[in-house]
Amino acid sequence: MKTQKLFYRTATLLVVLCLALAASTPAVAKAPAVPAQAGAALMSLQASAASVNVGDTFNVTVQVVAGVQEVDTVQASIDFDPNYLEVVAPPTSSGVLTTPLQNVYDNSLGTVDFGAGLLGSSISGTFSVVTVQFRVKAATSGTTLSFHSGLPRETNVLYQGSSVFGGATGTTIAVTGSGGPTPTPGPNPNPNPNPYPYPYYYPYYYGNIPTFGILSVIEDDTVTVQTYNFPANRDFIVRMGPYGGYGVGGIEVATLNSGTGGSFQATFDIPDSLKGSYQIAVRMDSTTGGYYSFNWFYNNTSTSSGGSYIPTGIPYTDVISVVSDSTVTLQTYNFPPNLDFTVRIGAYGTYGINGTVVATTNSGTGGAFQVTYNIPDALKGSSMLSIRLENLATGYYAYDWFYNADGGGYTPPGGSLPNYTGFPYTSVTNVVKDTSVTLQTYNFPANLDFTVRVGPYGTYGVNGVVADTINSGTGGSFPVTVSIPAQYVGTPMLSIRFENAASGYNAYDWFYNQ
Repeated sequence: MKTQKLFYRTATLLVVLCLALAASTPAVAKAPAVPAQAGAALMSLQASAASVNVGDTFNVTVQVVAGVQEVDTVQASIDFDPNYLEVVAPPTSSGVLTTPLQNVYDNSLGTVDFGAGLLGSSISGTFSVVTVQFRVKAATSGTTLSFHSGLPRETNVLYQGSSVFGGATGTTIAVTGSGGPTPTPGPNPNPNPNPYPYPYYYPYYYGNIPTFGILSVIEDDTVTVQTYNFPANRDFIVRMGPYGGYGVGGIEVATLNSGTGGSFQATFDIPDSLKGSYQIAVRMDSTTGGYYSFNWFYNNTSTSSGGSYIPTGIPYTDVISVVSDSTVTLQTYNFPPNLDFTVRIGAYGTYGINGTVVATTNSGTGGAFQVTYNIPDALKGSSMLSIRLENLATGYYAYDWFYNADGGGYTPPGGSLPNYTGFPYTSVTNVVKDTSVTLQTYNFPANLDFTVRVGPYGTYGVNGVVADTINSGTGGSFPVTVSIPAQYVGTPMLSIRFENAASGYNAYDWFYNQ
């Protein structure tokens, strides 16, 4: 039933540094101002100098212009050409976002990755996120710094788990200066030379991001984990630290080689300085490529389940039953214990964000339990509704949707199909700019006609332009190529939707039109 993508690729920003051979006076270079709109936070790179010599250092600051849009998490991934530039020191946080998530750079690959957020609060307006100091290695007529888009290094701006990223803008800096030898330009290193496929993983989409779950804990001794989607042949430094710190800057406990990648188990010793801790964060950072993953666990033998950002540890829900215009009953899974969750119900497609508050539920001992909530009067008569449980202090949340009809839950309005379980979903495999998009379908029910709609990014293809009608044949998995409608030629990001109105089955995706 769930086909939401929770990760969003973003637009690319370019900053061109022209390094020549005569001296000049340094000046501050600013990206052109772009007005922020509600629901659209913009990012830019701000360079500190417009005159650079070989051997000089200069700063580049990541700035967010959010206007009235609230923001609680920013991930900035920057690519640069290591033939001409190098990072001098670890990037410096502005301190506006107080919870560190990531801070790494690689001068051989030409990458910088910084992430930070706020727990239980948010920020709006214009603010700086992080400053990176670069040194000029060699002269060139132009070199590029850009925001990276594409997992696992995904530039994004979020609020309460949803992307509010509205794009990026850059600046061209004309500079002069004295320089040294100019290297022979070569291709930029590819930080992800062998991307692996990224289907959905029920109940959430994880892409090709490496994650791991907590399998078991021996109190003050060891923790055993199960990895998912790990890239092959990478060394990961394993660190442990206090709960809430995401393992950033933690104690090194091991170096793990991912071997053939994918899914495997590993056991790590709990360091002496963390023994006696109630909860412990654990983190794995690759030494090359910018991959990372983190989790947490209870330091006791009887309770081994961990925290968020993993398939086995994220709180989520299933709709058990619905009484039309009256109540909805949920089954929860993986809920952390002893937290108060505000329960909101809203229109379908809103994920329950800013919905009507209908209850507050304490998770008690956590894990799995059933709860029933009243449908608010203002939403009675709606055919489909969203429901959300959230604890703003910790950032934990779960959301779902349901048909506001007796039974509700998983049965589409046209009735269930014999011998079919689960839900259909898709993955984009190829795009020919302004011409076509090719997708691989998964778990499609058999012998149904699906209307294929294309629309602007962020609409999930709802009410989009009809681009095709396909029959699912024997169902399951098969490739589909769809023409991009003429009115969307030149549109950089698009949504695509497959829907069968009679049964209610649908799947949607999005892609870069490039």
